[in-house]
Amino acid sequence: MALSTTRIVKAWIVELLNSWMIASALIVLAAIAGLYSAMSASPLYSSTAAVGLQAIEELNESEANPDALLASELAEATASDIVDIVTSSTGREIEVSISLDTDTESTIEFTSVSPTPELAADDANAVAETYAESRVQRTRSALEESLALLEVNRTALTSSAGLDEAVNATDITASAAQLAELNVLNERIVDIELALNSAESAARTVRPAKSPSEPNSNDLFTNTFLGALIGFGLAALYALARSITSQVIRSPRDIEDFALPFLGVMPLVKAESQIFLGNTSLPEAEAAISRLRLGLERRNQLGGTSQVLFTSPTSWGGTSTVAGNLAAELGRARRKTILLDGAFRRPDLHNVFGIAQTPGITDHINQGVSLAQVAQRAEGLSNSLIILPGGSDLESPQDLLLSERLEAFFKGLVQQADWVVMDAPPVLGHTDTLVHAKHGFSVVLLVRVGTTKRGDLREAVDALHSVGADILGLYVVGDRPEQWQELMGISAIDLTAQSDLATEKSFWGEINSKVSS
Repeated sequence: MALSTTRIVKAWIVELLNSWMIASALIVLAAIAGLYSAMSASPLYSSTAAVGLQAIEELNESEANPDALLASELAEATASDIVDIVTSSTGREIEVSISLDTDTESTIEFTSVSPTPELAADDANAVAETYAESRVQRTRSALEESLALLEVNRTALTSSAGLDEAVNATDITASAAQLAELNVLNERIVDIELALNSAESAARTVRPAKSPSEPNSNDLFTNTFLGALIGFGLAALYALARSITSQVIRSPRDIEDFALPFLGVMPLVKAESQIFLGNTSLPEAEAAISRLRLGLERRNQLGGTSQVLFTSPTSWGGTSTVAGNLAAELGRARRKTILLDGAFRRPDLHNVFGIAQTPGITDHINQGVSLAQVAQRAEGLSNSLIILPGGSDLESPQDLLLSERLEAFFKGLVQQADWVVMDAPPVLGHTDTLVHAKHGFSVVLLVRVGTTKRGDLREAVDALHSVGADILGLYVVGDRPEQWQELMGISAIDLTAQSDLATEKSFWGEINSKVSS
């Protein structure tokens, strides 16, 4: 439970940061609304009437306790319908709040808010007087009930003891205890009769409401601050709802439970050419591709494959850029590299390099066009890189994908190059990439921040696992790559193989010498 809560909180914070423009807009709009409300609101006037309470000890124990009396009467005044009574008598809605006077003991305040000072005072006084009358009437009724009960008891006692008005008669049969009880009853009756005579003092207006000279002040700062606070609350709720319901991958948290190696992150590239190596205005992107190459070469030295396939769960047009730049980087590092377009239905790799689509792979396999005619080199790139475009479109390439000719073609490429890199179509929708993966290609799954959905990624991973594909890991493309730096220490090599320090140093030294030569 604690882990789940922590994940939700982290996702909420990330979503709030990602939605900072929406959050800022909500805060500003709510603050403006609060300011406008304060400035445009009609003036209101407040006036307060205070009613003092007198404890009547003859009623009950709570009446003898000022604190208990005040608490019970405040509850009575709040729960009663005195405001409704005044509303009915005036024929208009009134707004009156009831509270304790903290400066004076046993005093209840009635505060009215009205559009005019006269109405504010009148409403407060009317409710206060109605409550005072109610309190007096309740007190009188309670005393009268007590008096009636005592008189019934006295009559019964007098009758049972044989007492009458002639108390000196010789036939008095009352016991001393009965006489004592009779005296107590008589004293109690006298006390209650005296209390009845002063019942009017049980509640009275001690401070009548007066017409205020100035309206209530509209606190602009407070209203604006409250508006901004409400706006932040709305933004927080919006971010929380998106973090819980949204399936789009936005942060490292969203790929943690896939248990796949993290191969790196590349920022989104906005340039005229999708092949950006050597573009001094895109150093971060170029460095990201260089790190990917070094990581894959390190894995290859430790026994990994040199056939790499780049794909994504669904179509978003990023695999051609990453695969093309990685192949160009391998060629620049003097590695004999063959880059091929595995999207036989709708080839696209040729557009990245500005070369012809045909003749291509499908023409070579289906029509016998020589490989020398198919192979092309891109202008401005290393001669170590050979590009094999897709060739003529195939609406249904199933026969080609399952043919022995294609399998033999792939095996021949491996014998002629250090690296074979494929730009493959999305995993979902067709089985093309799953077939390619069974031909010895290890898979790099591309994830685009803000576009790729967790459900699609999960479905793609499951599909690749179902055919026994070797998934090298996830490669992320998106804005704000710095938020992924925490995962940079987790690589395919770290999770799949270990090498001794001497071998590692030797390997890196070899790479550095080849790069610098």
